[in-house]
Amino acid sequence: MDADTAKKAWDILEEEFESNEQVRSVKLHYLRREFETIKMKESETIEEYYGRIK
Repeated sequence: MDADTAKKAWDILEEEFESNEQVRSVKLHYLRREFETIKMKESETIEEYYGRIK
């Protein structure tokens, strides 16, 4: 981090935060999709569900 002015420091932090926000958004999307995939279906028995997730 080579910032010799407050503006440069702010720009660096802003860029870093924005990229982190994008990463968090993608991870959240992935986790929601994974949850939907492993969620027990109404027509599924407990044995079927357990067999699918273990």
